[in-house]
Amino acid sequence: MLAACRLMERELNCREPDLAELLEELTQQSSGVIRSFFAGCRRAMGELGSRSFASIWRENLSQADLCLRNSFMETGKARQAFDYRLVVMNGIEMGQAIQNKEKAQEILRRYRFDFVLGSLHCIRGMDDFAYIDFSDLDVDVILTRYFEEILELCQWGQFDSLAHLTYPLRYITGQYHIPVDLSRYDSIIDEILRTLAQKGLGLEINTGGLRREIGQTAPTLPYIKQFRQLGGEILTFGSDAHRAQDLGAGLDVAIDMAKEAGFSHFAFYKKREPRMLRLM
Repeated sequence: MLAACRLMERELNCREPDLAELLEELTQQSSGVIRSFFAGCRRAMGELGSRSFASIWRENLSQADLCLRNSFMETGKARQAFDYRLVVMNGIEMGQAIQNKEKAQEILRRYRFDFVLGSLHCIRGMDDFAYIDFSDLDVDVILTRYFEEILELCQWGQFDSLAHLTYPLRYITGQYHIPVDLSRYDSIIDEILRTLAQKGLGLEINTGGLRREIGQTAPTLPYIKQFRQLGGEILTFGSDAHRAQDLGAGLDVAIDMAKEAGFSHFAFYKKREPRMLRLM
């Protein structure tokens, strides 16, 4: 379903000398979602975005509107609570947008997002990979279809950065311990990364897998390097935080990977435009 609006960090570059004290004070004074937001900010200080998640293919617009209105309202509360000393932005992770492009485009028309993350958590006719038992399935067929839909998503291109390119491995390899030789998909992954680069779209280094059994980012370093070699210029970082305490987790790893891949900057977005910050 359209997941509960969840708070996610974006890029971390805090320069407010008294921000830690401010966050401590606001955490104690607040409640509910905003309290969790402030608590997370204390661990991941800097530019933050309030991001909703929409699984486009299975939700109607009234459900999306309810979630997104609440998300924008909470973002407004956070801005006021921070007294505008911390930039708080609105974003959305649009899951499975190509499975209902009309609905996805209507959501983008209705709301002025700062950042749109494109993702794919399930292929047509199947449930989210998180809920699939892969024990007796043909993983090669599933991954082939997955990367084909990812390529279709990139060709559509109505987003800013592509989330967790190798998402299915979180469960296929991490949970079910099924070995996967990704070199079998080299050709289509190359086309995916090339399409992102040619369209001026970003690639996310997602650190959520570092906290899971798979123990690695999505994607891993070789694909970040390949993206750079193909002309990719925009990297975004995401800790895939479903809980406030995970905000910013693993971003030090993502920064080191970006540098090793040849990137000197990373991006956060405001009004759908990338703002480039130097990697320190």
